[in-house]
Parts: sequence; structure tokens; C-alpha cells
Amino acid sequence: MGMTPRQWALYRFLSERSTIDGWSSSQKDIFLCYPDSEHEDGYHYVESPKHGDHLRELWDDVQAINSTDEVDKIIVVKDYEYKLGSSEECAAEFSKLFRKHQDSLKRALCVLSKMKKDGQGKILSNALREINDDSTAKRFVESFPIAGDGRR
Repeated sequence: MGMTPRQWALYRFLSERSTIDGWSSSQKDIFLCYPDSEHEDGYHYVESPKHGDHLRELWDDVQAINSTDEVDKIIVVKDYEYKLGSSEECAAEFSKLFRKHQDSLKRALCVLSKMKKDGQGKILSNALREINDDSTAKRFVESFPIAGDGRR
């Protein structure tokens, strides 16, 4: 799925501002660039004294832009200020994301590894080693009664 017109407008705006100013744009700047009064899909600015996030849909757009292959730059966010990141800022953003998801990635890789081994339902010795020898496995199965067969 491609970027929306609003996302393209945000990306172009930040590209221009990053080269002119070298720094970031506030949520108010972004709203004035693409307001809901001029664009059907424009940003809706919400005044909230309790919270600094005035453009709730902006975060979704930033995530979509950063996740697409259609553009080459990354938008970095710091204290509700937005800009295209330098190589150092993008490296820091990558490290932050990687650390945040590293444990989840380890768990997912562990599950994948276990799925590939397909160790479920295999007969294990007391040392928790898989029993592959047919005669040993047969003796093991025969030594334990199966419920409902009448043997004890």
C-alpha cells in the first residue's frame, strides 16, 4: 500500500524544512502546512492543556512513512518535534528500536527453532534425550499402561 497524499505532504514539508532550517518542525507547523480546513484528509489540531500531542494522527503517518520503501529518509521525533534524521540520528533510532524489540525477537526465534525441531510428542529419556532406537521406544511405551485399555 502506497503513501497517502497527507503522508506525502508531510514528507515533502519536512524535507524542505530540514534542508532550510536544519532542524525540526512543531506539530503546529505541520498542521499549518496541511490543515483540515483546506484538505479533506488534513490534520485535526486538538488543543489539550493536559497533553502535548495535538495531532493524534501524525504519529500513525510518521510510522507509515518510516515503514515504507517509497522514500529514503527517516523521520525522527523528539519532544513533539519532527525532522528528517541525519545518519547519526537514524542510527540512534535504529538502536533504540532494536533494543526495544530485542527480547521479543529472541522469543520469536526460539519459537521458530522449536517449531523446526518438531520436538513435540517425542519420547525422551530421563536425561531428556530423544529416544530414537525402536526397541528402546517399544519397551518404554509398553511399560506404561494406557488409560482405558484395562491394564494396570
